[in-house]
Amino acid sequence: MIYTYQFEHIAPYISLRKNEEKLGQSLIFPKLNNFTGEYVILGISESYGVEANMGKTGAEHAWKAFLSYFLNIQHNKFIQPNDILIQGEIDLIELKKENDPHTIVETIDKLVSEEIHKIKLLNKTPIFIGGGHNNAYPIIKGVSLGLNKPISVLNIDAHADLRKTGERHSGNPFSYALKDNYLDKYYVHGLHEGYNNKYILNQLEENKQLQFNSYESILKNQESINASITAIKNHLTEEKIGLEIDLDAIANMPSSAQSPSGFSLDYIRTFIYQLKQHYTFEYVHLCEGAPKNEAEKLIVGKALSYLVQDIIKE
Repeated sequence: MIYTYQFEHIAPYISLRKNEEKLGQSLIFPKLNNFTGEYVILGISESYGVEANMGKTGAEHAWKAFLSYFLNIQHNKFIQPNDILIQGEIDLIELKKENDPHTIVETIDKLVSEEIHKIKLLNKTPIFIGGGHNNAYPIIKGVSLGLNKPISVLNIDAHADLRKTGERHSGNPFSYALKDNYLDKYYVHGLHEGYNNKYILNQLEENKQLQFNSYESILKNQESINASITAIKNHLTEEKIGLEIDLDAIANMPSSAQSPSGFSLDYIRTFIYQLKQHYTFEYVHLCEGAPKNEAEKLIVGKALSYLVQDIIKE
């Protein structure tokens, strides 16, 4: 279930300033069924899936870091608060009774898919923030069930997250989505060649539903954003797709698999604007940010804030 927010829940994050109006001051909190805008923003504060995949924890802090910066952007002509509902966050209190992270991930799968399903039945666009990439599976499942068909997904990520099924974790959400027929076509943009195992690479080569371009090929060929998007469009031919952005793809971003090599934040921002010329998004999932201190929370929180603004602006 969702821990649903009202203004009093976000008020502590807003830094008031005389003669200015911050976005957080302008937001309204209707019930989901009464919301007439487009974007429903949901948070999740967990790193159980990352832990189960032997990654760096900290993804439980990304949602609150995002709120601290997104709520404090200026309410001006560039953003429409009536088009945004910060619905709240997935309630994980009961999970503390569990010990095995794989079991916890399976429980989170159920919670997330149910809530995303409700949002898609109302024809809204969910933006899911925080937690590990394990949550891609229940998000895809919930969207697919809401649309009554499998969906296609673009994942900007250093890793394909197509590890073997068996125990659920952040490394196999797309494997499960494929297996359960919720995922139609899948494209990974910016995969790091040295950080995906033979099993994953074999799947990408052999399964016609799957396609990728590597970060190394982009560097070697000096591939432009337009060329990358053309390659994506050749595989993902639909007008509506799911968009996954793993913060691991951004160089030096505090994340679950932080790397000194990767896309710049400005590259990702430009990529979003170019993508929006060709696609609309069934959902957006921003995951794996893993800040551990105040300096890292600033980087992750502000990066997430910029990305969400880029997604929702006209």
